Amino acid sequence: MIDLETLSLVVRVAELGSISAAARERDTLPATASAAIMRLEKHAGVPIFTRSTRSLKLTPEGAMLVERLREALQLINEGLAGAQVGGKRLQGHIRISAPFDFGSQLVRPMIDAFMMLHPEISVSLHLSDRISDLGREPVDVAIRYGDPSDSDIVRKLTNNVRILVASPAYLARHSAPRAIEDLVKHDCILLRLANRPGNVWSLRQGNHVSKIEVQGRRVSDNGLVTREWAVAGHGIALKSALDVHADLASGRLIRVLPDVCSEPPFPLYLAFARGMHLSPRILALGEFLADRLKGAMENAVSVSGAHNSRSRHR
Repeated sequence: MIDLETLSLVVRVAELGSISAAARERDTLPATASAAIMRLEKHAGVPIFTRSTRSLKLTPEGAMLVERLREALQLINEGLAGAQVGGKRLQGHIRISAPFDFGSQLVRPMIDAFMMLHPEISVSLHLSDRISDLGREPVDVAIRYGDPSDSDIVRKLTNNVRILVASPAYLARHSAPRAIEDLVKHDCILLRLANRPGNVWSLRQGNHVSKIEVQGRRVSDNGLVTREWAVAGHGIALKSALDVHADLASGRLIRVLPDVCSEPPFPLYLAFARGMHLSPRILALGEFLADRLKGAMENAVSVSGAHNSRSRHR
């Protein structure tokens, strides 16, 4: 019989690229972990990993199996969490990290609503545009934009894209760009993260992807600051649709080049610290956020589309 612990071990080995590292997380010997993997390989009838003295890699069959196991384990964990939540009240402390702009606008009120439903839950909310190191920092879950790293245990919350926005005041002073190439003539507001300058934008228009180097007099490592600069009329910003949906709805911002968005997409996901993906309170929080954010994203898309329609008919 193959137990859930072995299946979870195989997925974690694939994520870390190391049997020893996965064994240390489970406080077991590498030899014990290796033997469990070999039993599963024998049971499956295919090699899951190719091993050498320097590397451990998934075979094509192993990659397919690990992807299916990841999906199955997530369903099992969600089912177990649902059964536990149904049988007792959630309690305990949750340490959450989130991007500054998104966290202050959307996450904070959602957390308040979650805490009203579960009065025995307490929360520490850390807002920063720097990506938290879940292995080193006192964080249980991190809400992040973009594609997750292979080593993360994650749960996708919602689809999302970055879009180009500017204020009516800025567009009144400058001719609105008609093509991606026109952005080089504009004052762009840059977000600099992880020592990347933030001035190279990868943009999709239909099936065509362009990388363009833009210029701007304002650069920040804080997403809230870049949005406020855009609202104040200082330039064009590339912002998450979720971050600017309220500004689009109110008319403080207008979408520029409405058929253009970021490439690759900019999904929102929940990354778990070690072992926290099994916690009932963390899984309940993930379900709650995913449900609320689905509605927020639908709102952002509809608001952006309606606003652009009105702008084109002026």
